[in-house]
Amino acid sequence: MKKSKIKAMLCGALAFTFCMCGGIAGACGKAKDGGEETPPEIEKPVTEKDDVNTAYLKFKREFKIMVLADIQVENVNTCNREFVKITSLVEREMPDLIVLTGDNVFRPADERLMAQFIFNMDNLNTPWAPVFGNHDAEGNLTKAKMGEMFSAAENCLFLPGEEFIHEGGDDCLGNYCVNLRSRGKTVYSLFLMDSNMDAPAPEKGYCYLYPDQIDWFSQRAAQLQEGREKDPVNIMAFFHIPVPEYRDAVEAFKADPSLGWGTYREDVCCSVKNTGFFAAAQEVNTRAIICGHDHRNTGAIDYFDTKLVYGLKSSAASYFDEDMLGATVITLNEDTFDIENVYFD
Repeated sequence: MKKSKIKAMLCGALAFTFCMCGGIAGACGKAKDGGEETPPEIEKPVTEKDDVNTAYLKFKREFKIMVLADIQVENVNTCNREFVKITSLVEREMPDLIVLTGDNVFRPADERLMAQFIFNMDNLNTPWAPVFGNHDAEGNLTKAKMGEMFSAAENCLFLPGEEFIHEGGDDCLGNYCVNLRSRGKTVYSLFLMDSNMDAPAPEKGYCYLYPDQIDWFSQRAAQLQEGREKDPVNIMAFFHIPVPEYRDAVEAFKADPSLGWGTYREDVCCSVKNTGFFAAAQEVNTRAIICGHDHRNTGAIDYFDTKLVYGLKSSAASYFDEDMLGATVITLNEDTFDIENVYFD
């Protein structure tokens, strides 16, 4: 187990122990007149079963997630050049977690490039959680190999996902959660998912989240919500290719800008097939879905009580607009969150 994960779990255990000890001490106290004080009713802590497909971090007020989208570097020199800007932005914003929404590298990516990419990410000294985009595995590395390299990194939270989640093997890898816990219970559960590459033949166009991926998401999210009717877990989902509802949301925003904010300069490049992820997400208190993929789109739109977010492109590699480079920052509180773009200097 990586040091970052061990540290997160120990912090959660210590917080839980402190809470329990404090409650017991209060219950065993005496009244001022020397008589026995009536023990106050102690709320039972929520006990959650740790999941092998989940990494854990300690939640705090104003927990800051930095989203890096479409870094898409194709050689070591480009990688190092772009990370000068990324490093400066991280040092300025000081996020608690960095999420990569895919297309981290671009063909002809090889092991040397991926090793340098991972070195640069780990050197940020911040926990980071990547997903794959449609371009990551187009070079000389399989997702399986990249996943092994991610898992070996000191600060990377990547988990390959249980084998039953879509039996497409290397076509679908890295469906996992990062749960943010406070006092023994999850406040936010971040679902990291592989939106895959091209649709399987004879279908055409971009791929989508497979039905068994959606089943895993729904079942795991429902488990987290058990016994949480009064304070439901806040769910957020991160993947690369937007679901078709993004197209409808962008059109609605253009007609009514009060629905959100952002800049949308290109068509929404989603899959032709709608496999129902958005409908499933609405059933389990999904507060936001965060994607990348379309380099000239960024912003957040309220769509049927869920924010559909495009992360800001995070490098001057591949195609881009000069005024749309940086990162998207999501600042979490107990039941509210803010989303903003931050730009390279």
